[in-house]
Amino acid sequence: MTLDEKLELIQEHQNGRSLNACLQALDVSKGTWHYRMRGGSRQAEREAMDQALKPKVVKIVVAHPDYGYRRMKPDLETDIGEAVNHKRLRRLLNQWDLALHRTVIRPKPSQVARILRQAKGHLNLAVGLDPGPLELLSTDFSEIPFDGGNRKAHLIAMVDVASDWVPGWAVGLSKDTTLALECWEDVVAAYGGFGHDVAGIVVHSDQDPVFTSYDWLGALVVNSA
Repeated sequence: MTLDEKLELIQEHQNGRSLNACLQALDVSKGTWHYRMRGGSRQAEREAMDQALKPKVVKIVVAHPDYGYRRMKPDLETDIGEAVNHKRLRRLLNQWDLALHRTVIRPKPSQVARILRQAKGHLNLAVGLDPGPLELLSTDFSEIPFDGGNRKAHLIAMVDVASDWVPGWAVGLSKDTTLALECWEDVVAAYGGFGHDVAGIVVHSDQDPVFTSYDWLGALVVNSA
């Protein structure tokens, strides 16, 4: 008989009988009885679950020190594959003093960010352009929910504006430069299949960090020149 079964049996038959006699008959200590009746086992289980969650939370805090619990919650749920109560997340952030990490000084903007800021309004090469096939590509990330909406994947596709042809796409769990470059490699290969060089084509995107990263710009501007 398990401990839980013994405790349940004592609860059922305690009325009218001595608690000590019941505990002695089933070889259960009084300390164990009072601990479990106060919810000690449930508390221990919750603490164990919280400690298992901590490395995941720390990972997000380090990667995104500016995230509050609202922005952190969907990323955490994607990582662990289950829903997280926002009140529990706020409590744990305060309990672990992780809120302090979000007060760190932000790093200086990259040189790319400075150029974009200085040239604001003059970098959209698609404005006024009447492109022919294979001359202008548009790209962005889209979210694809799955697992009943508890998780999400990220899709990036590059679309030829003139023909709606999709020369490259990639899907993965992380919205990052690696996924974007995987898509770009497909584009280069697809253009090569038509005997067409990607040098000189215009790629239109927003200023998502992926599209302003050195690796992405290096692949499009330097390596394709």
